[in-house]
Amino acid sequence: MQANTADEPLFKNINREDSEIQKAHSLVAETIDQFERYVREQRNVTYMAK
Repeated sequence: MQANTADEPLFKNINREDSEIQKAHSLVAETIDQFERYVREQRNVTYMAK
């Protein structure tokens, strides 16, 4: 397991009424099907989303 070398914490809590987070969730929802298809088409790679 690799240690977290970034300055940011591993976990973070965010107010669920945060408008920027709501906007990000909306953008993800619009493209999640495309992301899933892309992941299923590829082999021997790792995908991560933040």
